Amino acid sequence: MLAKIGGKHPIDTPWLLPTFLAMIHALLDATQVLGTLEIDGAAYEVCAEAIANHDRRTNQLTVTIRAFLRSEKHDHIGETTTPAWIPQPQTVTEHVEGGEAHEMANEIFATWRRKVSGVIPH
Repeated sequence: MLAKIGGKHPIDTPWLLPTFLAMIHALLDATQVLGTLEIDGAAYEVCAEAIANHDRRTNQLTVTIRAFLRSEKHDHIGETTTPAWIPQPQTVTEHVEGGEAHEMANEIFATWRRKVSGVIPH
């Protein structure tokens, strides 16, 4: 949902849209394979993902993190599944200056990767 600027949504005021979008800075969009598993004879990659944005106007960092299994079979490319043992997706918000936002986003993703790695069945 877009925030209102001056009582109007930026999308309704085309000249405001570039200004509005310039306030949100995309920092991170990453997926990392943490390992592989075999389930019922099929190979899967255990993946951790983070998408981070920083709002320069409010200094709010938002990091959306999730984990999933991705099939390694070529006939199932793009298919993912989320078994019960994988942690639930989360959204982490922090207030941080723009110069520190990227480092904070990386730290949040590193913590998430450790959490997911710790629950992978062996």
